[in-house]
Amino acid sequence: MVKRMRFQAIVAVMCAFALVPSNALGWSVEAHQAIALIATNRLQAATKKRIARLLGKLSLVDIAVCPDQVRELEAKEIKALSAACATIFPDPPKGTEQWHFVNTPVKDAAFTPTASDVNTACEDVCAVVQIPRFLAVLAAAKATDTGATKIADQQALSFVVHFIGDIHQPLHSADRNGDAGGNAEHVSFFGADDSNGLVLHHIWDDQIVAKIQKTYTALPGSLTAQIAAAAAEPKSQPMDWALQAYLPARDVAYQGIPAADGKTDVANLGQAYQDAAAPVVELQIARAGVRLADALNTAFAAPVNSKTKKSSRKSNMAR
Repeated sequence: MVKRMRFQAIVAVMCAFALVPSNALGWSVEAHQAIALIATNRLQAATKKRIARLLGKLSLVDIAVCPDQVRELEAKEIKALSAACATIFPDPPKGTEQWHFVNTPVKDAAFTPTASDVNTACEDVCAVVQIPRFLAVLAAAKATDTGATKIADQQALSFVVHFIGDIHQPLHSADRNGDAGGNAEHVSFFGADDSNGLVLHHIWDDQIVAKIQKTYTALPGSLTAQIAAAAAEPKSQPMDWALQAYLPARDVAYQGIPAADGKTDVANLGQAYQDAAAPVVELQIARAGVRLADALNTAFAAPVNSKTKKSSRKSNMAR
């Protein structure tokens, strides 16, 4: 499967936020951190206590992008994990790339997938299956866990925070003609073009978010209405989230984007595209934060079953 791409956050910071091509995955650092912050503000007191005991001085914000760094390290796109991520990933797992997305095909402008279509695209390794698997680890965790068991709990938490964010990014839930969620679609965005490494997926990971708010701390405050709307929606599961995120990929992200030839810019995108995409991004980030909080509140409230705990760790951490 073609690798998904986005800005390499660490390189971007070191290069004063210059546009740099990368094979990294997921929303921008700011979006993932904003999702973690939205969730943190909605956690029950008991859940906050469990997370604080599990993470120590770290927070959900601190661990939100660790799965991207784990994949980047394996791909040799970075030389080392950040200090926070190295704490909970002392021996980073391999082969996690496909856990971040599900390439449900956009067959035509009217095609609406079913759960069966998502499962076929998932191949039992995508975010749709990884989220509940790692939530099961958290549900089986004990506040008294130590050593390798505690590290497994920490890693499960990081994966849950990150993958619930990822699955809400529309181009992490769709693929058109094998373009890996828009990674083959070279575009120009407000005058910046392919010479800066821009592809359609990149725009949705980073550029649209950056034009909404510059920092993760400011983003939640600008999404009050969207967070309230997300909180009012019926409870749902990862499969529902993937199906829901697919629709704006089909109807907004790919709208007006011709098929790519893999070499030249296929569209010049500007304010009209931003105006159409920004409301989608805002609502999806709000949904991710609300649903992450709900998932963690539920997981940490679950009673511990020792047999479930043992099987959950084996099935998740050995992948």
